[in-house]
Amino acid sequence: MMWIARTGSLWRDLPDRYPNWRSVYSRWRRWVRQALWGKILALVENAFARLKSTRRIATRYDQTVASFSAFVSLARVFLWLM
Repeated sequence: MMWIARTGSLWRDLPDRYPNWRSVYSRWRRWVRQALWGKILALVENAFARLKSTRRIATRYDQTVASFSAFVSLARVFLWLM
């Protein structure tokens, strides 16, 4: 699906390394009907917003680059586990 969006090609031109174009297209249509793309986008935006707020807190307390980057790494792991 990302290949189609990136290249702008037709579904029938999907390379052989991917499944049959009809299967990919029907899955994409199902996801569009279920509004799954909006849900995925909302989840990604929320994760970035949480990471941004965590980084703001980190810059207040962690003045060295090493401690700040360690804090951000821990925050990413924490957000991934949630």
